[in-house]
Amino acid sequence: MAAERSSYRPNSEAKRLSMLMRLAVVLIFFICALLFESLRQALKIVLLIPISCIGILLTFYWFDLRLYQGGYTSFLLVIGLAVKGLILVVNEFNWLRKQHRDWSETALYAMAVRHKTLPIVLTVISTAAGLTPFLIGGWNEVFWHALAAGTIGGLFFPVVVIMVISPVFFLRRG
Repeated sequence: MAAERSSYRPNSEAKRLSMLMRLAVVLIFFICALLFESLRQALKIVLLIPISCIGILLTFYWFDLRLYQGGYTSFLLVIGLAVKGLILVVNEFNWLRKQHRDWSETALYAMAVRHKTLPIVLTVISTAAGLTPFLIGGWNEVFWHALAAGTIGGLFFPVVVIMVISPVFFLRRG
């Protein structure tokens, strides 16, 4: 009887999907750098992306679900929604800084978050509501169920990142 060698090797599909996610992050960086005319702000947004994905990982872990392709896709969807929310807040913050140079940055950032909270929360709620049928009735559809579970479970963390963690990244110490 011959001994079998077992080792972990990511399959080609997982490699391809992870490469596509890295490409998406690079594209996000360049788009943000062009929009904000600041490499620093673009880098800060990219650095907040992994924190935004914690909810997806916890969802798959707590509910003992397999990632499949739908799970990888949920990463892209949540990253996109997190970046969209961050772009809304940072763009508003930059605009407010130009309008009110004599105000404190903390007050301006709080105002930017307050102005953009409703669109961010409505986007999260509508996305979760739209994916709920796939979560409830999609047990036989592996892709759609994993996409719905990962996205709905992961949508809470981008809101926390935008409201709580991003001020640490975007406010100057001082």
